[in-house]
Amino acid sequence: MEATLVSRNLAVLIDHENVHSANVSIEALLRNLNQRGRVIIKRAYGDWSRFSASKIELLRNGIDLIELPSIPRGKNRADIRLVVDAMEIAFTKDYIDTFVLVSGDSDFVQLA
Repeated sequence: MEATLVSRNLAVLIDHENVHSANVSIEALLRNLNQRGRVIIKRAYGDWSRFSASKIELLRNGIDLIELPSIPRGKNRADIRLVVDAMEIAFTKDYIDTFVLVSGDSDFVQLA
């Protein structure tokens, strides 16, 4: 009997505002995720003027950088944009069946 492999189509959304200090290896993350399915959508959210050193690794791995410039009282802007994008993907891209949220806080519990 031959086992059938179910291929997942993944959307990876990275809350870079929260994970930048955790030294997450994007290459290792994507290598791991590629074993679980096809990574179709890859986005990272942040103020890229603050995280210019991270940009190279993210761009080298084909991740779309969603720019969210810092403004006074702009807390949680990345979280809100990530949630809006996740909802839009869920409702408009029926071929995406798995979401990977990369973050360091619990703001996404309700979304998950």
